[in-house]
Amino acid sequence: MDRRDREKMAATMRALAHPTRLEVLAAVNSEEQSPSQFSDAGPGRPTLGTASHHFRALRRAGLIEVSATEQRRGAIMRSYRPTATGARVNRWLGRLR
Repeated sequence: MDRRDREKMAATMRALAHPTRLEVLAAVNSEEQSPSQFSDAGPGRPTLGTASHHFRALRRAGLIEVSATEQRRGAIMRSYRPTATGARVNRWLGRLR
């Protein structure tokens, strides 16, 4: 593994270093979701702003990608799905549980 690969792996591990991000990755692996849908899914879920922050962190790490964009009440709603890397990471995490 060269330095670039190690840096990419470290970035992935940093992105996964928060429980909410693990929850987001598992949720979008089950079905495409927006931060709004994720935050509205039930008690104990983060606010929309917090959920959006975690979605952005996973997107920057290359673990999720935009799957759909639509206009909603004057705002843009983006739905996300896992990337191939995100799906592999999610399977790996499933084996650790």
